[in-house]
Amino acid sequence: MKKKILGGVFGILLVMSIFSAIGIADEKNDDFKIFARDIFYAYNAYDEGGMSEGPISFPSDDPGNVTLLAPTSSGDFIAGACWANGTWYGCEYSSSGSNSNIWTIDPSTGSMTLVGASGSTQTLNGLAYDPTTDTMYACGSTVLYTIDMNSGSASVVGAMGNAGVMIGIACDANGNLYGLDLADEGLYSINKTTGSATLIGSTGLSLNYAQDMAFDKDNNILYLAAFIYPIKGGATIELAPSGQRYFGGLYTCNVSDASVTLIGVFGVTEVTGFAIPYTLNSPPDTPVLPSGPTTVITGTEYSFSTNTTDPDGDDIYYMFDWGDGSNTTWLGPYPSGAIVTTNHSWNEAGIYNITVKAKDVNNAESEWSPSLQITAINMFTFYLFQGWNLITIPVENNYTASSLLADIPGCTIILKWNASVADFDLYAPGVPNDFPIEDGVGYLVGISSDTLFNVSGMPIESVAVPLYIGWNMLGWFNEEPVNASLIYTKILGCSIVLKWNASVADFDLYVPGASDFLINQGDGFLVAVNQESIWNGDP
Repeated sequence: MKKKILGGVFGILLVMSIFSAIGIADEKNDDFKIFARDIFYAYNAYDEGGMSEGPISFPSDDPGNVTLLAPTSSGDFIAGACWANGTWYGCEYSSSGSNSNIWTIDPSTGSMTLVGASGSTQTLNGLAYDPTTDTMYACGSTVLYTIDMNSGSASVVGAMGNAGVMIGIACDANGNLYGLDLADEGLYSINKTTGSATLIGSTGLSLNYAQDMAFDKDNNILYLAAFIYPIKGGATIELAPSGQRYFGGLYTCNVSDASVTLIGVFGVTEVTGFAIPYTLNSPPDTPVLPSGPTTVITGTEYSFSTNTTDPDGDDIYYMFDWGDGSNTTWLGPYPSGAIVTTNHSWNEAGIYNITVKAKDVNNAESEWSPSLQITAINMFTFYLFQGWNLITIPVENNYTASSLLADIPGCTIILKWNASVADFDLYAPGVPNDFPIEDGVGYLVGISSDTLFNVSGMPIESVAVPLYIGWNMLGWFNEEPVNASLIYTKILGCSIVLKWNASVADFDLYVPGASDFLINQGDGFLVAVNQESIWNGDP
């Protein structure tokens, strides 16, 4: 006698992947592709051909090829099922209308082990497992529950508000919960926090009696183990057993609109307890801290490396975020555990944090790696001539006159104009008159032969150089050059601007009416003023 559904879904389905050739489910459904031939597991609640009630298995692309694993051990049939943490769980239909039992089933032998009575207020029709929260859910006809997987105890989440009889539920790999209602033949999305169910659409099937649903979490496909009565006609009749007006069929169901595709028929068989085992893809582990230099020169490429492993052994893509608004996009794939190296340069000086994310070939992404903090500094090159050169150090530095003299090839003497006493401070080897090299200040350096001198550091943001009446020696540290005429205009009381031209060993001079000239980054210059003020480095 067929199992009438008073409030639930019935079954357990387990999937054991058997890697095989990709095929088409049926000539009449040649638009539907089976990803691989899987073995699905379920429960035979009723079979008109006389097969005993109990756990069964069948190929995903040939659902009529049913194998009975073992006669049932439960007092009533297994209405709903799911696969959770490597175990096949089922809920037993309760003729009393409440307190369904929870079972586990061995997919190899079909043997059943009682977990415990649920204490549910309705008979349980379906089970579903959410791998994102390690939570098992069950449904009665109108109530959503959670299930303690150790004891089988049920806790009410809330009323679903569905049309009548939620016959089955299933959860995808991302934690989205769905239900199938027997009364309106509709697919619902279910809020796991409140239990509220929202209709997605009608399956268009004449659903009746016992049935179930399950997700292939590896391939993100929702399957229905449906029982159809009465048959509505069309292609469905062609696939039904000869002379029958009802049958069990395996369908896929589109979760966007509830449309279904028939894969094949079970026969005149009510398949419940439908649960599909899975091997959920795991994301790669978080990449290790990127390795590479922590101080870099702007405009110069540097190499940075990282690696990680994938728990499933999948190949891995990497994305480096450089902290300057740019990234590499996805690089790879590379073998799990392989060290990955890529290059980058920064255009502006500053402090940046490099992080890396990984994803496997199935697009499962890791967390971002710990950040490697790097400092990008500017490099400046002086072209110095034999004799005197008037310069300023255009980056932040810790130089003194003695250390600067030591760094400049062929440097023999450094002079600093001390405007407060209108005289030079002098440093040369053997002269105990060292002094700090200040930002925004110009210095005369004596060179024994033409040479190059490189200096690097963070950009100077601002200065505060006191100007005294008379001559003052300043330094232009900004990247953009400035006209002497603008310096003349902006500095209060300025009457003359001089820049030493080392190539001709003479001064370029600007006063109103004279030829203008550029003062470039790294140039020192002299200004004569008739009033005291503070120069902030502005033009």
